[in-house]
Amino acid sequence: MDDVNQRPLAIHACKLYIAAAIGALALGVSDYMSHSTQSTVIRLAGILGLDQVWVLFLLIPILGCVAAWIHQPGTKKDAFTLGLAVFSVFALAPQQQEKAITDKIGVSPPEIHTGLNFSASAFAQEPAGPTASANVTLLFDGKPPAQSKVSVTNVTEGEQLGTFTIRDSLKLVGNPGDKIILNFESPGHQRTQVEVPLANAGRDYKVRLKENATPLFIQRLVPAINVQPSP
Repeated sequence: MDDVNQRPLAIHACKLYIAAAIGALALGVSDYMSHSTQSTVIRLAGILGLDQVWVLFLLIPILGCVAAWIHQPGTKKDAFTLGLAVFSVFALAPQQQEKAITDKIGVSPPEIHTGLNFSASAFAQEPAGPTASANVTLLFDGKPPAQSKVSVTNVTEGEQLGTFTIRDSLKLVGNPGDKIILNFESPGHQRTQVEVPLANAGRDYKVRLKENATPLFIQRLVPAINVQPSP
């Protein structure tokens, strides 16, 4: 008799977990579709170091199930709402920097040099501004878009600097030796990733973006293609 009573309870609990998982997933998909590169999903993927956004979509339902296990909602409606709420908490994740249109991006903090200053009575620390740069120009197969977006990461510093809107070129300014990863997104073209080193003598690089009719929000489910910039 006890087994008969326990089975309906187990089925009911399972339905609540599923409802919570669906709620969390529904909000995640809606957020991703509505806010593109500024969505909480994209920001969380960046924070967690996930190259493939779809991996996060596998984790989001688990968050809903965990919330249901902790709070024990009584109905499927409550569980679904709980799933929505548990994901919305992550909207507090730091928002990426995004400007209107820019053609120059600072990618490194200024270096601090310590040395003997004979005009002072002790050692002096004098901040020196960035001394290295690189110019990057986009070459488009097919019709060029009015603007593109680029996500910038300083690999040397281990810092994700945010997403910027550009036209077809940009200048990176930072410290010598810094390695910068750029992820380009342009409507009608393939998402493309390059790595650009900064040098004392600024160098010019060209990056070709291939035509691709797949919508960008679908392309973001897999990593961008890696290419070598041409000098």
